[in-house]
Amino acid sequence: MRRVFTIGRLGILAATLLAPLVSNTVFASEEEPIQLDSVVVSAQKFRTDKQDVPSNISVVDSKTMQDSGVDNLEGLSALAPNIGISKIDTYSTQVVFRGIGGMANMNKVWNINMDGVAIPYVGLDTFLDVDRVEFLRGSQGALYGRNTHAGAVNIVTKDPGSSANGNVTLNYESFNTLKARAAVGSPINDVASYRMAVAYKRSDGYFHNEYYDKNDTNNNEQFTARGKVLLQADDKSKLTLGMYADKYESAFDSYGPANGDVTLNTENNRRGHNDGYLLSPTLTWEKDFGAVNVTSISNYSRSNYNYLQDWDFSRFDIMYSTYDEDFNTLSQELRFNGGSDEFKWMFGLFGLWERIDTKTNILFGDDAAASGMSPGDHAQQNSTVNSYIGSSFGQIVYRLFPSIELTGAVRFDYERKTLDWKNKTNLDYVPTGKLDMSKDWLALSPSASIAWLFAEKQRVYGSIARGFKSGDFNNVMVEVPLVEHAVDPEYTTTYEVGYKGRLLENRLELNAALFYIDWDNMQVDIESTEGMFNPYQKMNAGRAHSSGMELEARALIMPGWEVFASLGYMFQYEFDEFRKDATTDLSGKKLPFTNAYTVGLGTVFRTESGFYAGVDSSISGRKYLVEDNSLKQNAYMLLNAKIGYEKDNWDVYLYGRNLLDERYATTAFSGAKRAGEPLVVGVQCGYTF
Repeated sequence: MRRVFTIGRLGILAATLLAPLVSNTVFASEEEPIQLDSVVVSAQKFRTDKQDVPSNISVVDSKTMQDSGVDNLEGLSALAPNIGISKIDTYSTQVVFRGIGGMANMNKVWNINMDGVAIPYVGLDTFLDVDRVEFLRGSQGALYGRNTHAGAVNIVTKDPGSSANGNVTLNYESFNTLKARAAVGSPINDVASYRMAVAYKRSDGYFHNEYYDKNDTNNNEQFTARGKVLLQADDKSKLTLGMYADKYESAFDSYGPANGDVTLNTENNRRGHNDGYLLSPTLTWEKDFGAVNVTSISNYSRSNYNYLQDWDFSRFDIMYSTYDEDFNTLSQELRFNGGSDEFKWMFGLFGLWERIDTKTNILFGDDAAASGMSPGDHAQQNSTVNSYIGSSFGQIVYRLFPSIELTGAVRFDYERKTLDWKNKTNLDYVPTGKLDMSKDWLALSPSASIAWLFAEKQRVYGSIARGFKSGDFNNVMVEVPLVEHAVDPEYTTTYEVGYKGRLLENRLELNAALFYIDWDNMQVDIESTEGMFNPYQKMNAGRAHSSGMELEARALIMPGWEVFASLGYMFQYEFDEFRKDATTDLSGKKLPFTNAYTVGLGTVFRTESGFYAGVDSSISGRKYLVEDNSLKQNAYMLLNAKIGYEKDNWDVYLYGRNLLDERYATTAFSGAKRAGEPLVVGVQCGYTF
């Protein structure tokens, strides 16, 4: 039975966490003033204080991730307002920013960047040896280009360090879950240094298959490795070679029976699989020529994602599918920047070649008659999509007056895509064929903002920005009529006003924002009379908008005691135009995978004697799991806690996630829901040097 939280629970938690801040008692020592550390980000493609960026950015650093025990995007989203997560399987994660981004995609839409590169890989949210994660909300096309119309996630990994350092961490959790991590960094000589990190995870998974009466039918295993070699002869030049490798294997048995409640029980007769790998080297060169700084980022990525999924979600052998995709990408970015505190400028060039090979197979089993088909019926597609992208972009930051700062940016993108597609089937009434297509698109993405620095470390700002999602072919479909028409890019325009400030002698950081987003030329599914297996065709036939507000605060009560809180609320988030078929008009329906509100509260407390305690809670408001709003997830609350002892170089913790054991859905597919993580308890020990 789903547990229902009360406002009383939240009030008690809030009072516990925030009372010390508003009381008349001052915990800080008069001899030693305390203040929050500044947070440096690279959201504007150069390093700057988070509070100086004219947009609302949430940042989670490595210390916060360690304290909270977060090691994936799903966990991090609870710490950032108006960020939603659609967890499709054990590894695939779709991010929804302020209501934008929750629609079904054709090929993957990558808006996750690692060390300045958008890497096409579904398992990228394994936060191994990460320095910080930045959530950029709203249209980001001016600096980041395609597929950032909703927002972007920047992951920045750790550098080697100026002296030998390292850590080892071992966790054991519920569901026979083992996690092991290790990292080491050190100078090699006066010029070179290195850092290496490895991680291993295995788990039985938290689902129980009633057909097999087993608890490990969604078991998974993952191995991740990362390395960096840094060459730096002086302060003006740096060359970094990074390597990221990952491989995972998982069963695919995580959806409960169709049209049922959210459950940890499945009935699938086919356990399925969900596997992937990545190899991605990156070469970064940074050079200070005095008046001009140059940054070059070169990357090659090879990744694979494949699965077998039971499509009828039952103990009967009716229908299942397999899918396989290979990504090969080669990208080059070259940036020039310079100026002074009063006038900063940047100009950049970007090029990308991307090849996607996909194979879809839809098959019918021994019980196919239940769906009007025959055993052995099947349909398949094989396709290759090549993309060629050339871009130029620039930005200026101009201090017009001591208290007025103007920022302007613009990006021009040219993209050409080619498609080589063919299908085959044993069904006489499904036409087969080959398609050889090409398409070109142009996109202009400007942004502008003005900020008023009305007091020391306080500012208000207003901004407008445009972003786009790339045009595409519907190549993953198995029927000719659903593939032979491309869709054009879709666009968003984000309007935002906000406040950023540090108060109480830098003990309190407070950020607030209001936003409105127009979403035009949406790529949506429209019913097609020519489709058999999935009778919907992608078309640019939708419009939507969203609006809302965000609040974030963090406060340092005393050395070792920090409190943080966030609130996101969506005023509106709905389709303005979307006629699904001749009789179904979805105008006015809520955008899927968008929480009506999000609330986060937490605190961490540690003493010089070594005692550590942390607790955080998040409330996710109601969200709809499908476009017609026929399936929904009601509001739920997740409560996490951690207690431990930290002494010298050793630490040990006992922790729990989802302590209220809430049942909630992360996504839905054909009426079947996938449950989120239930109550988990674990123990962690670590060594740092």
